[in-house]
Amino acid sequence: MSWYTTGSVNLTNGSKTVTGVGTKWTNPLIGICAGQMLILKTKDTIEICEIASVQSDTQLTLANKYAGVTKTGVNYEIPTAPNVSVEHLALLISEMLNYYQQQMEGWQTVLTGQGEVTLTAPDGRIVTIKSQYSIQDELIKLVEKGKNFSEITIKNAELSNNASQSAKNSESSAKTSADNAAKFADSASQSAKNAGNSATSAKTAETGAQTSATEAKQSALDAKNWASTVDLKKHGIGNRNLLSDVDSFQLNGFGFVDNSTIGNKPFDFAEIIQSGDSKSESAQIALDLLSNRVKTRSGRLNIWNQWCEFMTTNNTNADTVGALPAVKTGANNAPIYKVGNQVNFDLKPKIAGTEPIYIIESYQNGDSWYNVYSNGFIEQSSVILSGTDEIQKIKFMAINLLKPMKTKNYGVSVDLYSNGGPWGWVRFACGNINCNSFILCSYTEANPGATLIRWTVRGY
Repeated sequence: MSWYTTGSVNLTNGSKTVTGVGTKWTNPLIGICAGQMLILKTKDTIEICEIASVQSDTQLTLANKYAGVTKTGVNYEIPTAPNVSVEHLALLISEMLNYYQQQMEGWQTVLTGQGEVTLTAPDGRIVTIKSQYSIQDELIKLVEKGKNFSEITIKNAELSNNASQSAKNSESSAKTSADNAAKFADSASQSAKNAGNSATSAKTAETGAQTSATEAKQSALDAKNWASTVDLKKHGIGNRNLLSDVDSFQLNGFGFVDNSTIGNKPFDFAEIIQSGDSKSESAQIALDLLSNRVKTRSGRLNIWNQWCEFMTTNNTNADTVGALPAVKTGANNAPIYKVGNQVNFDLKPKIAGTEPIYIIESYQNGDSWYNVYSNGFIEQSSVILSGTDEIQKIKFMAINLLKPMKTKNYGVSVDLYSNGGPWGWVRFACGNINCNSFILCSYTEANPGATLIRWTVRGY
């Protein structure tokens, strides 16, 4: 057991965040991780807290909110396990696998589930987003409401037109009544006056009805235009979006990229999924086109975190899993293994401090073959018929390499492939070496003819 006491810490009442001053909490040689004790030492008291996670060299998160008085510059101690502890290794493995399992389950729910989905960001914050199905259902409902509103508005416009026509008919009847009343001026002057008033009222009603009809038509047109602006494709439903910049916070849904023009790409993409608030928080899951690996990262306020790689059967082996730093804790008499630090799957395993050399590419077709090794070394060979039809005269033959060499630093050897021909009399040499071919020279002092030979090239 060892103790880490470098620097000091600041704590705030009611907060889980602990800020370090002059600390190096993420140093893998120290071994600080979740489940360990944070012992606070003041003049009169000693407080013990549980560490939930470590975010950086100067920030960690407690399992519970700090109940003490806000303090700064507090001396502390963290009991750490030896870096080579098997329990430590197993705990870190369990922690990493548990975190990525939660991430995978959360994103599966985003793609296939209903309602809202809660995800945990790498810094411990909780992010709640809607699933794709929920977004789709809400958009479909909005479109249907828009259609219904448009139909109702059109019907109201038709009713207003009918009212306008009725008003015109009333006006005509009123004028007829006024003419008849004029013939009986003495006895029906009051009736004529009333008829005139009725005509005026009818005209006003006609004008109002025409205005209502115009407004109803405009409302119907606005509703139609509004409904057409709801584009499901903008939410990644029905069609993928073309992403022009990997670091953009604008995409929300499924995306594809043009690897020849996209900006800020760390690797060639096959597919990318992005979700979140375009102005504050977002998360990405991407498939590496060349290595067939799955990577993810999160971002906040236009700043992205580093890419993290999922552990799959495509990028793990006994060496990488065996190198994972882990810490062991216990719950209900059962061991729990948590992995704290990220693993670089591009690191190559070493044997006695030296990277092993292995074949990364191999080819064979009949008598021709080549092997490419992890250190860049290439060996290749093929069979040709070498002819020396004239004695005491050098013959030249151009040999094309099966696999281009990276440098001219390679050697050529020639061996007899089968019995027959003037093999014992022929001398061979090579010249004009380049990365794609070389010239094979043959010479004989007697017995001209043709011989099957095997040429072999080894080098870089």
